[in-house]
Amino acid sequence: MRLSDSIRKNVLSTNVGSIISELKGPSRRYILFPEEILAKYIQLSENLGHHDEIKEVASIWTILVTNSAPNIIKKLPITIFFNLFLKSIWINIGGIDDLHATRKGNILHIATRGEMITRNIGKNVFFTEILKSIIETICRCNTLLVTKSQSKKSCEYSFRLAERVKRQIPSKHATLYNRLNTTQHLDGLNLKTLLKNNVFRLDANNRLIYRGKVFVLIENTLFHLLSKTSMNKSHLPEIAANFFRDILHPNTALKSGLPMLKNLLQITGWGITNIKLDENRLTLVMKNVPFGLHVDDDWKFISNTILGYLKIFKECEISGMDVKNRILRIEYKFKTK
Repeated sequence: MRLSDSIRKNVLSTNVGSIISELKGPSRRYILFPEEILAKYIQLSENLGHHDEIKEVASIWTILVTNSAPNIIKKLPITIFFNLFLKSIWINIGGIDDLHATRKGNILHIATRGEMITRNIGKNVFFTEILKSIIETICRCNTLLVTKSQSKKSCEYSFRLAERVKRQIPSKHATLYNRLNTTQHLDGLNLKTLLKNNVFRLDANNRLIYRGKVFVLIENTLFHLLSKTSMNKSHLPEIAANFFRDILHPNTALKSGLPMLKNLLQITGWGITNIKLDENRLTLVMKNVPFGLHVDDDWKFISNTILGYLKIFKECEISGMDVKNRILRIEYKFKTK
């Protein structure tokens, strides 16, 4: 099923401020995020020596998402899990172009084409760890990477399945996750409407395109986990600013650019957003923000992404942030001469 069909049939529910998937499993809150920003942040993190943290983020996120799948799916043989279940989902959301897994004894070989993140930056440990953690969760065993060949177009991996073990990751109870991520239906711009009007479009590989840039659907826990890494978040606004400059019309002023910021945050699933601009301060209030599967939530990744957008117009900094009653409030202070 193509992504457009999932949206049309409400398998992927796209309300104002939220994207919720009920595709072949429990309800999950998704974010539609610029792949370029995420990929370049991961690349820079790895280049600056944060390999282990990026691997841990990928591992925890993957285990939490995989563990939330129905038991009948998790009991599938590992090659069927990859070739039938996971392949169809990842192709459906534009995460890969193709995937094939084969097993010989205790060696599992996986070949992919056009895999998310790697197709943008090339070699990385992030996607390798995603595959490794899926295998470990489904097979309940330790897994060793034997060989790896990564390029932007295609990749091949071989893993050795070792002794049986199950890693436990603290997580929210499903009832709490669902309650925190409950959203209300509002009339207004959403992804379904914008696809119908060709503001967003799907390319031949099922990737969502906006003004020439790829946006990828990602379960929201990843952004909370990335927020907790020790890498200095000052790099993120610069990456985000470079991205948003390419999609903004030249010579756009701050006041003219704020409606786009509000619409993008709502359409891509960050909550119902209101923005108040004073002389030297901007207050952003987001209702029904997405909460992750992990126990603790953290909003530094999205707040610094927004900071990059604002810095295109005027130098500023985050001056305050809090979340209460599912409402995230972020204050930005503009620097005066």
